Amino acid sequence: MSKSLRLGIYLHDLYKKNEKITWANSDSINFIRKLNIAKTITLSVAVKHSSEAEIKKSAIIIEDSGIRLLPLPGWESIISTALSLPKHLKTILRCARELSNSSDLIWLRTPSVVAPFFYYFARRRKIPVILHIPGNILKTARREKFGGIKLVIAKLMGWLIHFSTRWMSRGSLVFVTGCELHNLFTSSLHIAHLLDDIRITQKDLVLPKKTHGLARKLLFVGQLAQGKGVDLLLKVFTNLTVEFPNLQLFIAGSGPLLDEVKHTVKRLNMEKNVNVLGFVPPSETLKKLYRGCDIFVQPSDFYGEGFPRVILEAWASGLPVVATKLGGVPYRVSHGLNGLLASPGDEEELREMLRKAIINPDLRYRLALGGLKKVASLTFENQAKVVKDLIVKYFPFLKLSRTQ
Repeated sequence: MSKSLRLGIYLHDLYKKNEKITWANSDSINFIRKLNIAKTITLSVAVKHSSEAEIKKSAIIIEDSGIRLLPLPGWESIISTALSLPKHLKTILRCARELSNSSDLIWLRTPSVVAPFFYYFARRRKIPVILHIPGNILKTARREKFGGIKLVIAKLMGWLIHFSTRWMSRGSLVFVTGCELHNLFTSSLHIAHLLDDIRITQKDLVLPKKTHGLARKLLFVGQLAQGKGVDLLLKVFTNLTVEFPNLQLFIAGSGPLLDEVKHTVKRLNMEKNVNVLGFVPPSETLKKLYRGCDIFVQPSDFYGEGFPRVILEAWASGLPVVATKLGGVPYRVSHGLNGLLASPGDEEELREMLRKAIINPDLRYRLALGGLKKVASLTFENQAKVVKDLIVKYFPFLKLSRTQ
């Protein structure tokens, strides 16, 4: 969009580094880069040392990307961030000040403990701010299943971060992921705009295939963490294999519960039916995984979802979706039209929805067509147009062009 714009980005994310390079498997930075709105990008993000010997081919290597990096300490949770804040405050302030000094536009992906520091220095220098809110921080404490004093701290920090995010939203161009967050951050004076930071293009969309007979392959893609409902899914799936012994479940993802999931599969004696694949990066391998399955399952029971990117990926791959009525999901997944919905945490209801999809190929095809129609209006081309149009509208003094 501009040959001279300097874009500063803060991401609430965790990157990894070794002695030579810094890398990430996150799609967030790739989405912003693909918008092509700036000549230079400076990024501030938490970075943690890693001993990983093999780096995924799909990972973005910061040193090769042309992005200038301002590394922050490598926090992993709301608790560790809060407890280490006094120790690392000097580093945070330095990065926030330096980001604002080297940018004409600031993009903050929050909620986060440290985002307000970046917002403060940006507004102090009268730099326009884009605030992107992809998740609901108020559900974080429950998601992590803290106990005792940690639970108190997590709840306290959750409310603190929520109110600081609302404060930042008053002076920013606000994007949110999912209609639940849209309703939460929109008022008569301040409008929040919907944004899904996905890179799915019109060319990526795959027409659903008409199949016959029973579905045989179910797929879960996502973080293996509390609140994602993987434990519930395994219970439901084990029950379904009594009626459908050839049924297969593929679990793609990593996270704090990866070992626990593997142990549960072994304990249930389901190794022949459940395939725990670990992290599968955005790549042709992931696309083939989607396209090789019959039903996508999103069983989250109390995760702070805005709207799960994986549902859009499943729709784009021609898959029918079975999901739970959580966060922004029921605002886009219409029961019986482009998906089937179950109540969060309801084992019997999730089993019944999956069973309906398994035994009815016509229903699967109809749901997949509905999903494809929905995601067709949310592709990268559409998202990029929304972002560029709103930047021009809110910040005309940046003199950006809509057409690039």
